[in-house]
Parts: sequence; C-alpha cells; structure tokens
Amino acid sequence: MIISHTSWAETETMLYYAEKHRPEYLYTYESRLLKTNFLRVIFSGLPYARNDEEKKREEKLIQMTTLPFVSKLRNRKYLEIVSKLWDSHDCVACGNQVVYRRAVANGCLEPKFMFIGEAPGVANGPKECERAWGIGNSSMILRNALRKLDIAQYSCYSNIMKCAFPSNVSDFCLYEKCTHFLLDEIKLLNPKLIFIMGNKVHHFIWDKLREYNVVKIMHPSYYLYKGLSPDDFANSIENSIGEYL
Repeated sequence: MIISHTSWAETETMLYYAEKHRPEYLYTYESRLLKTNFLRVIFSGLPYARNDEEKKREEKLIQMTTLPFVSKLRNRKYLEIVSKLWDSHDCVACGNQVVYRRAVANGCLEPKFMFIGEAPGVANGPKECERAWGIGNSSMILRNALRKLDIAQYSCYSNIMKCAFPSNVSDFCLYEKCTHFLLDEIKLLNPKLIFIMGNKVHHFIWDKLREYNVVKIMHPSYYLYKGLSPDDFANSIENSIGEYL
C-alpha cells in the first residue's frame, strides 16, 4: 500500500486507527493531512503486505477511510482525477445561502457502485477539506451496510450539494447551482450502478441520469428516524447489486 503525498509514519498512524476501529480519530487525522495536500490517494495494488495480518490491516483501512482509493499501482491519472474532484473547493456560487463544506466525492476511484445523497450535515459549522459521507450516524449506517455486503472496496459516495443548508431545509434552486459538480463526478468515475438515496434526491436528479443504471433506495436517515434495523437498509442495497459484482 502506498498513499500519495503521505509518509510511511502517517500511513502507519492511519492503519493503526483503522485496526483499532477508531473512525472518529481516523477522520480527524485524514482531515489534517488533506489540509496540507489534498492530492492523497490510497494505492492498494502493490503487494507490499508481507503477511495476512498486514493485509487485514490494509483491508480495514480501505473500509473505513474517507480518502479516495484504488486497487491499482500508483498512477498519475488517479491524482488528476482527485484534483478534478476537488474542483468545487473554491466555489462561492451560493453566497450566504449555505454553510460552506464543499464535500467532495470519496471512496473508490474505479467504482462499481456510487451512492448519492442530498447534502452534508450542517452540524459544527463550516469545514475545510470535507468529504461526502464521513462518520456521522447516517454515514455509518451506509458504511456498515457496505462492509456487511463486502462492497465497500467497490463503492464511492457523493451528494447533490457540496455544502450544507443552514437549517437543513432543502432548496431546489441551490440544487441547480451545484448539480454540475455531481454530474462531472459521475462522468469522471463512471460507476456501473448508481443508488440515489431519498425522495428529494430522486425527484431532482432522476431525469438527469437517464443514460446510467440507477436505483432509488431510502436514505439511511429514514431508518434512524423510523427506528428501523440497519439490516433493512443493507437488504435494500443487496437486492440490486447481484449482476454488477
């Protein structure tokens, strides 16, 4: 495993947090690394793991990381993809109508599956180097479902909005200002199957994705709100992925 623009000591720290199942520590540490250089990609195609224990550590990191990753040898083209994914980082198109997060797509850079939500959460105010689907409650339901189904390594995550609504109240006019970033991400990553999560996302984006294979599922927050089992959310994904594995 090689992580671009990351020392071995930094990589070892990330592996440690993943091994100990400390997603909050890993997320904070990765945020700190991204502030110094956002061109960080985990390349897991190199056979550097010397034994099964090391391979398991690397698998845990892939399942838990919020950095982009690819099961390939190190290649400049993936750094160029990541650079394009961060195109929204300087956007101020929405003025004072949003809490600026600029949450970029993260996960696998050659995905079979892409999961699209509405917007990052508004908690804790503006953030630098935010990633879509981090470690919040809804994010963890999604991540745990993908781990259960053994497809985390094939999945990427994004939202219609890169920034948060001040009171979590949707605004389709702001959707229109931001959607081009998402459409560029989809074109760049070219997933085999796209899951759109929640009714609002479905109503807005469905017609814009006619050339892709798209499935609508409920948002993970629905299962939290209704007190339903996270296993039901995993089942909703499992019903659609068979032919794409």
